[in-house]
Amino acid sequence: MRRSVYALAALVTAALDRVLPASAVLLSRGDSEEVDTAGVIDTEGRRWVVRAPRTAGAGIRTEAESRIAQALAKSNIGQLIAQPEASLSYGDARATVYPALPGRPLDLAEVEESEALARALGHAIGLIHSVPIYMAQGSGIPEMSAHELRERARRAVSRAGESRHLPRIVEDHFKNQLADDSLWQFEPCLTHRDLSPYALLVDGQRVSGISDWAEAEIGDPAYDLHWLVSQLPQESLDAVLSAYTLVAQQRATAQPGPDPRLLERAQLHSELAIVSWLLHGLDSDDAEVIADADDMLAVLEDNLVTLAQEEAEVAYENLSDWGERKN
Repeated sequence: MRRSVYALAALVTAALDRVLPASAVLLSRGDSEEVDTAGVIDTEGRRWVVRAPRTAGAGIRTEAESRIAQALAKSNIGQLIAQPEASLSYGDARATVYPALPGRPLDLAEVEESEALARALGHAIGLIHSVPIYMAQGSGIPEMSAHELRERARRAVSRAGESRHLPRIVEDHFKNQLADDSLWQFEPCLTHRDLSPYALLVDGQRVSGISDWAEAEIGDPAYDLHWLVSQLPQESLDAVLSAYTLVAQQRATAQPGPDPRLLERAQLHSELAIVSWLLHGLDSDDAEVIADADDMLAVLEDNLVTLAQEEAEVAYENLSDWGERKN
């Protein structure tokens, strides 16, 4: 059962006895089905966020998020991550209280309207990927090689194919992308893996906070861009990538230069997200989720068919031009 805003405010006082709530409001988040979250303003005007998981799985994720926040506190993104101030056990779970970061949840419509905000978003993602790996390793963040990530994607596509829900042209497309060795030549780095408007706070034209770190891993930087590839118009996406690239070029890694196929892999991850959604529906026997994934796969199939037709037309025109020049 969901806790009331008054119960959540009481958890803040119980965890921090010096804090007396003056007002509180429930906060909507992407994980709101499993975690109760409230913003609290105390009698001294200080702002707090309390998160109280309702399931064992959510409790594991919130504890992982606290460990990761502490591990990254002294990194170049430390000022963007709220540090846990206190925690409180209740039943089998543990509530965590954080000082509230300034700002409000990101609105992608504003990113489309503001090049400055688009560039700030790209800069923030670039900063995540430039965190030294050793700073993240001590927090228990999983570490995946490019080979392991490709194999994970292959297994997901294979399962989806066996389910008979994957259209043949879509399955062939995935297999071709997964067989392209050059597409998977990248240097793993710290990735957030759960970036969304819920996880990003903005204050004016700057990113002021990044939350929801429980899914972080050392992996493919393209993954943190895939949600933008599928939702932003090209002009806004170009601004994001331009700022991101400036940060990436300054990063000292074993990689000789910017990843030339970053955007292609981000597009692929965007498409593979549909496969993940399908598998989630199949594993949970959720007919609504399965139907939603089927609809998205049908759209992807239509897009691939259209692209193949356009490429065939261009190839035919080029062949015709070559034949005319030869004669």
